[in-house]
Amino acid sequence: MKKRPLKASFVASGVGLLVYAVKTNPKEHSFLDEVAAASNDLLLLSDNVRNTKSGSHVQHLQWCINKKLLRTLNLVVATVVWEADYDSNCDTYAAHCSYLQPRYATFYERILDVGVMGHWLNLTLKMKDYDINEAEWLEVQ
Repeated sequence: MKKRPLKASFVASGVGLLVYAVKTNPKEHSFLDEVAAASNDLLLLSDNVRNTKSGSHVQHLQWCINKKLLRTLNLVVATVVWEADYDSNCDTYAAHCSYLQPRYATFYERILDVGVMGHWLNLTLKMKDYDINEAEWLEVQ
């Protein structure tokens, strides 16, 4: 430490950041709470004011929740929420056949959100300016 204080400070900061990321890694119930809060925020707005991208994203998330299609993957420092084809209790042939399972190369298309350090990145991004209808401003111009 005395020979290389800059390196030691970077290593200590990295370890501290890693510990913080592990401690604040969001869980599935946190995602469900955030979706419910986003839905409530959107319900308070008129259709004329509501951002259509935010509304359709939250509606799709609620549809997945109602159909029990959400799966979570805990990566210790981050949590990935993805959409499955079938409910976990579904016992049809298509749900169990290995040839009909989703491919690993296209798994990224199924990812709905990533939670890091207590925040859900995609939901936060989609809910930005949720109270601004872009179509309304196109009509004015």
